[in-house]
Amino acid sequence: MKVDGQSYSPYEASAKRSPNYKIGLAQLASQMMHRIENYNATFSSLYKQTVHLAIASYKEREMAANLSKTDAEIETEADTQVKKPDFSTIVLKKYNKKPYKGIAPTKQSAEAILNEEADHKFFALLRSRSTEKKQYVEENLNDVYQDRIEKFRELQSFFDKIQDTLAATADAKHIADYNSKRNAMLAEYKSRRDAFIYDRTEHRDKDKNYIIGPFDYVDKSIMDLKTKVHFPFEVTVKTSYSKLESLLDVKAFIPDYIPIPETKASILSSGKISVKTKLQREKSQDLVLCQLGVAYYLCGFLFNISANIKTIRFSLLTKSNNDGLYWVQFPREQFFTLDFANIDPLITLERFPHVIKYGRVELERMEKKELDRKINDALLMAGQASNANQTVLSMTDAQHILDAMPNADDLRKAVDDATAKGQSVVVADKKYENILKEL
Repeated sequence: MKVDGQSYSPYEASAKRSPNYKIGLAQLASQMMHRIENYNATFSSLYKQTVHLAIASYKEREMAANLSKTDAEIETEADTQVKKPDFSTIVLKKYNKKPYKGIAPTKQSAEAILNEEADHKFFALLRSRSTEKKQYVEENLNDVYQDRIEKFRELQSFFDKIQDTLAATADAKHIADYNSKRNAMLAEYKSRRDAFIYDRTEHRDKDKNYIIGPFDYVDKSIMDLKTKVHFPFEVTVKTSYSKLESLLDVKAFIPDYIPIPETKASILSSGKISVKTKLQREKSQDLVLCQLGVAYYLCGFLFNISANIKTIRFSLLTKSNNDGLYWVQFPREQFFTLDFANIDPLITLERFPHVIKYGRVELERMEKKELDRKINDALLMAGQASNANQTVLSMTDAQHILDAMPNADDLRKAVDDATAKGQSVVVADKKYENILKEL
């Protein structure tokens, strides 16, 4: 423990002199108490950890509605519910060609050039050569004008070709960018649509498996329980599932010796913790609670695998020689009405069809042959082998009726059949109930 930031044994005198000693001792006692109680609870309160129904009945009805959806219907649903891409948010750009800004030549400009040339060509200091200059201009004007026109057009054509090349290059990039953005939006839409379809299909298939409970699904789900179920000792489980009967038969095997915690604790008025060894009676009671808790705890997980598991028949046996400790039949609907935090595990178990031998403080073991016979009797008593026109009689009552009615051949045959099967009860005609009352 720590007192004033220093570690001490709770019995050191130097620690006791601190006014914080009692506080530290109380905290230590509380922590120890909490750990001891938690460790005890992992054995004696297993039934309190039973999980409740994971999926309520209204949810199961919703699941059942999903079972009929076809792939085509799911795709149609995707088309209406998944938002489509809005291509209006992207714009295809276009290169704007530049106009040629050159000035087209005129005859006046050609004539000015020829006049300048004539001035140089026919230069003279002593006389005027205007006639020659005029003639030179007139003779060459059309040629020079046409030549300038052709060069202007050639420059304009060259400029336009450059613009065409620039436009083609830029527009190709714009188209590529546009297509890239458009394809990205289409891919994103397809991804969302595929995810929607996968999610709906996955939900439908999961719902279908949960509602219908196919064998492979149930078998795999039982195997997966090893990561969810946590016992403080080794438990081996064998199951047999009948999809048609909505029945799961479970056999759980536990060790002959279960290490039930030996100690119990309480907090004294002084704040110290008192840790004592449990009485043998207390350890036996905790052992019974632990053994009974296995059924509730495990069946809670098993019922949650599939809504098709309507009934669980659970047997708890020892690993060494398969001796039976108890058997119980849980109907799904009644099981999930239990308040697992407050039930009495033994009294609650006895409300259901069951086989159990309870000694003074512990469960008595039954050999496999005896357990099987009593399970068969329990099923008969629960009406599993009878209908509205039949009843279940003990062997003693049946023999009592035969003593009074030796010609009741149907009852005698029922007794012979029950004897051959090792049963202690007889399924007979309902009329024998009234006859027995009269006798």
